[in-house]
Amino acid sequence: MQAKSDAFATILAPAALEKLSLEDVAELLEMVFSARRRIFPALEQLGIDRLRLEIAQLLYGKDGLAARLVAFSELLNVDEQSDKEARKQAAKSRRALYDFGAEMLHFNNPVKYPLMARWVWDQNTVSGALREFIRGNDHLPDVPFGNSPEMFEGARVWLVAQIGEQGLYRDVPFWVDLVMAKAYSEYFRSMAEGMLSADFGRGTTPAEQLKKFLGIDQLRKSGQSRVKRLTH
Repeated sequence: MQAKSDAFATILAPAALEKLSLEDVAELLEMVFSARRRIFPALEQLGIDRLRLEIAQLLYGKDGLAARLVAFSELLNVDEQSDKEARKQAAKSRRALYDFGAEMLHFNNPVKYPLMARWVWDQNTVSGALREFIRGNDHLPDVPFGNSPEMFEGARVWLVAQIGEQGLYRDVPFWVDLVMAKAYSEYFRSMAEGMLSADFGRGTTPAEQLKKFLGIDQLRKSGQSRVKRLTH
């Protein structure tokens, strides 16, 4: 996880953004499991000049954090005049872009920003790792956490306190991520075994699944990228 953060911080440093390439974007996407198979072609169509500006605004802009993250996710338009399936796929791509933005914020500066990816919490589906820390969560029809950055930071502060009680005081931001990923991977295995096979594959072990959520799973044996690109 430290290596992932180092890679994000190197590629996304303010000075480095001026030379950001599409291959740099693909390298980052390789480490975001929910986005790497979906959004690269759309980002490629936006163009690297636009991407540089939008990523800089997301990471270093002066607007509020929530507004910056939403604005970044809305770079991909949903054409309301298209057919139902096209709108569905466009909405999925927009959600994947939201995750990409959330991971860039966090892994570029893990101390400043909590991880706000949808697997951590998604109010729209009332699901995510944070639900697993609520007693009796199986019987709750609604959990009104919301999706604000303040909520994610509050949850992180609570988890930091729990981790501290176990005597863990180093690499705390990554311990928080690990604990959340462990909770969500256990939920995933109990509730959705066999689903999302395109992302997780059959026969995936708990440890492998956890690494996938965190985007630190190993490359394919062939060494090929898992970032889905347009076929020419």
